[in-house]
Amino acid sequence: MKKKKSKKKTSFISKTAMTVLTIILIILFFCIMSMVEKIQGTARVVNYAGLVRGKTQRIIKLEDAGEPQDTMIADINAYIDGLQNGSSELDLVRLDDRDFQDKMTELASYFEELKEICPSGYFTAPSVGAGTANTEFEVITQMNVQDFGTGEYPYKTILQETPCESIAYDLKKLGLASHVIHNNTATFYDRNIVFPKLGFDSFTTLEYMNHVETNEIGWAKDKILTKEIVRALSETEERDLIYTISVQPHGAYPEESETADIKVLSGIEDPALRGQLEYYATQIHEVDEFLRTLTDVLTT
Repeated sequence: MKKKKSKKKTSFISKTAMTVLTIILIILFFCIMSMVEKIQGTARVVNYAGLVRGKTQRIIKLEDAGEPQDTMIADINAYIDGLQNGSSELDLVRLDDRDFQDKMTELASYFEELKEICPSGYFTAPSVGAGTANTEFEVITQMNVQDFGTGEYPYKTILQETPCESIAYDLKKLGLASHVIHNNTATFYDRNIVFPKLGFDSFTTLEYMNHVETNEIGWAKDKILTKEIVRALSETEERDLIYTISVQPHGAYPEESETADIKVLSGIEDPALRGQLEYYATQIHEVDEFLRTLTDVLTT
């Protein structure tokens, strides 16, 4: 009789334990599902933030071509609102991160300004990833590097000794002074030799800049350029052409960054590639901040 009672008691305890464990597992399952939903929502936040940037660039191009893009503008307004407040329609969660929300408020304000001003145009570069000097050459002269020899850098050949028509020479006829500013060394691509041949009056380089901050791989940060541009503008009485060359986002990009503030949450499994993208995105973000500061300084 005691054995039967003992078996019943053991069976009851086992069933109770199984029930409790089952309930715990169910609760854990719903907690995990909730976490997954939040992670997926965060990934969508990243995706829609990218759409804001990409569609903004497309709007500017199409509007400049005389094609109104009211529908796309409305889409971006919806994306920004969803990123700020969450959106069931877009399946976006609201991120309760103060820094993120502050940046979204700033972005929304800046987008409103862009809609009012919307300076834009098409730009085609002859080089990607390297060959900056050839892109410069085309911008300054409006000549096509494809008209030169295969792989030729005019900075290294004809411009070593021969002056060339340029925007600096053209604007000089209209009374404008012209300056180049670059937060790298003067001799890189022989710019110290070339720019006088292109009609520029002065060339301010890294050697003449004070209190320069560098990023983790040694390139000068672009925020130093704001005061150099303002100084160049203040040193002449006439109007000015200021040609400025950025250097901060240059490579080679480290596979593991010690200073990257922007993190890749999904989509890239290779840790080395992810580290490089995080580094590059952080540098580009800081360049954007420099451009915003410069715009504010020049418009106040």
